[in-house]
Amino acid sequence: MNDLSLNIFEIDISSDSDEEVFTPSPIHRRRPSQAISYTLYRNPIIFDHIRTKRYFTYLMFLLYTTSFFSGAIVLKRSIDAINPNTHILFMKFVSSWPDCNDLRPQLWRFFTFGMVHGDFYHYLFNMLSFFTVSNYLEKYYHHCVLFCFLIFVNLSSGFFMYFSSPYVVLIGCSDLIFALFGSLYSHVILNYHVMERLEFSINMVLPAFILIYDLFMYYITDTNVAHFAHWNGMI
Repeated sequence: MNDLSLNIFEIDISSDSDEEVFTPSPIHRRRPSQAISYTLYRNPIIFDHIRTKRYFTYLMFLLYTTSFFSGAIVLKRSIDAINPNTHILFMKFVSSWPDCNDLRPQLWRFFTFGMVHGDFYHYLFNMLSFFTVSNYLEKYYHHCVLFCFLIFVNLSSGFFMYFSSPYVVLIGCSDLIFALFGSLYSHVILNYHVMERLEFSINMVLPAFILIYDLFMYYITDTNVAHFAHWNGMI
């Protein structure tokens, strides 16, 4: 027999009255296998699948863009050069020779080096990657979570460079870009059961392609790109 207990209302027709009496019927709870896709969406701070605001993405995109082009305009520099060319914003722990001053107390450098880019193509690639991935992730994760994520990535990259190459100068937000690509894997691991097949495939393939390309460029070219900062961010 079919189970009719899922009906919202049942009709009770008595022989003594011509009126139809509607009585509520009990509704069964969803089985765990049916309800599991909704368990991750109950906390609006951590996860919300209908989020429409993009505060983190738009604010950081505006900050990086304004910093790059205002540096070029104010300092009258070409967009194919480092902008803004203000050494106080660079991530470095020792000043240039022959001064070699200790810059470690200047903690703001942990958060300002991402606003400096080597040239227009460096800026363009970072912003296209940042806007695409961050815009996707902010559909699901609260902007406060992403701001905390940004702080953690900047601190992690700064300390990594301090312990590995303390005399190297670091600029650009590429570490954040690779961290966002790496977070796609975390997003897949936590939420693969609510993803469409295409979304799952893109989130798995795109970070792997970016990482393989970066490893390839590391072994075939000899440039001043901070590949280790990229890998630190992705991890």
